Formats: sequence, structure tokens, C-alpha cells
Amino acid sequence: MINISVLGAGWLGLPLALSLKQAGNKVKVSHSSEQACEKTRLQGLDAHVCKLGDTFNITQSQALFESDILIVTIPPGFRQATQGKDFLIKWRQIINSANASGIQKIIMTSSTGVYPDNNQMMREEDACAHNEKAKILLSAEQLLQSEFKGEYLVVRLGGLFGGNRHPARFVKHMKKLNSEAIANMLHLDDAVGAICYLIEKQATNQIFNIVSPKHPTKAVFYQTAIRYNDENLNMPQIMNGDSGKCISSDKLLTIGYCFIYPNPCSVYQII
Repeated sequence: MINISVLGAGWLGLPLALSLKQAGNKVKVSHSSEQACEKTRLQGLDAHVCKLGDTFNITQSQALFESDILIVTIPPGFRQATQGKDFLIKWRQIINSANASGIQKIIMTSSTGVYPDNNQMMREEDACAHNEKAKILLSAEQLLQSEFKGEYLVVRLGGLFGGNRHPARFVKHMKKLNSEAIANMLHLDDAVGAICYLIEKQATNQIFNIVSPKHPTKAVFYQTAIRYNDENLNMPQIMNGDSGKCISSDKLLTIGYCFIYPNPCSVYQII
């Protein structure tokens, strides 16, 4: 049994916490409100309020930092008013609190957005600050690696879908779609499964891409999702273009993880 805290029990953090608990670990989670904590406690998880940023209170959040492993699933907030500019402030608060409390390991969920949209296979060493979002994400990754006194693990997740996040809902906001663009997708079950696997394997001081290893085009993926969905949706205008980046999960596959959905289209049809 490992004492694990999940900072951010949202779309990914909550099912991850439930899976870790089911595996026999002692798990605590955080929400930004007491009301959300109460709902999570009904699912058998120990929940605590933690508000990072200007309102951060280490005394209120201390229980979360009394664990062996801290998994941080908080989003960078690029769509919020701050546009992610306070992400590094939050990560400094996390790292300082973890150092003071003796956390042994921090697992950070990052994004494959750190890779430029070049027409090539992207591996873990190919990340670069190609835009402002990538710069913020990489700065947080580097802060963890340089300032945290314990061990770290960074997982860069592909385009997340599954659960109540159906790909068809993304189509509603698309005006055009490149016919050749590669889909670097990741189902919720594999996001949870791969992180649990890396914990089990005690992977340490490394970075892993977690993306379905088979890459249909976005046009094929979204068309498949639309056909499966009950809503009456039409595909956006299909345009010609470059294939763009293709994210490799070879490093994760090499250590033995078997994807539940190696082809993201297989969630919606048997291929």
C-alpha cells in the first residue's frame, strides 16, 4: 500500500484516484471547494480543499502533502482569464510544500502541446518552447526537475477523450479540418491505466509520452466518432494540408504498457 495524493480530482484526477484506491493504495484528493469534497467523499475517497494561487493556504491543505507520492493533474488554465500566467506560481507552491513535507515523488501531468507541429515523429527529447503555451508547460516541467528534492515523473498526455468528453462535441467548434492531419489522441482509460502502470513499475526521473500508438487522421477519427454519436452532426469543411506532428509512445511501450485502445477509433468501432 502506497500513500498517494491526487491534487486536482477532476475529469482525469478522480477516476485515477478511484483506480489507485481499488488497487489497495491509501488515496487522498483535492478540490477547490468543500461542496465538491463532500460529493467525492461519498465515493469513498478522503477529500480536502486546496486552492492554489493567491488564496493558497498550506495549513488547510497540509493533509494532501502527507503522502509518499503526489500526483498533480491541475490544468494550466490557458482558457481562463490568466491564460496560464499563474501556472508557475502554483507549481512553486506545490514544490515548496512538497519539499517541506517530505513528499518522495511528484508525478506531473503535462501535454504533448510542447511539441511543434512539424511533419515528423516527435519523441520525448523533441519538446521545445515553440509558442507561449509550450513555454509555460516546459518551464513548469523544468521547475519540477530542478527544484523538487525528491523524485519526479512527467507524463505528456495526448488529446484526451472518453467518459463525458465525447469527441463529437469538438466538431461543433470546427470550421475546417485538414484531411491529412494526424490525430494524437488518448482515451481516459489509457491515461489512468498508463499512470497506474508507471507507478507500479516505479518509473523515476523520466518523461513519458502517453498517446495511442496508432494514428488515424483527424478526419477519420472525428468521422468515426460522429457516426457513433446520436447527435445529428456534420463534418466541417475538409481541406488539404500537411500531416503535422506524430507523437511517439515507443518509450512507454518499451517498458511493457499495453494500451486498452491502441487505435483511438476502436473506441467507437471495431477495426
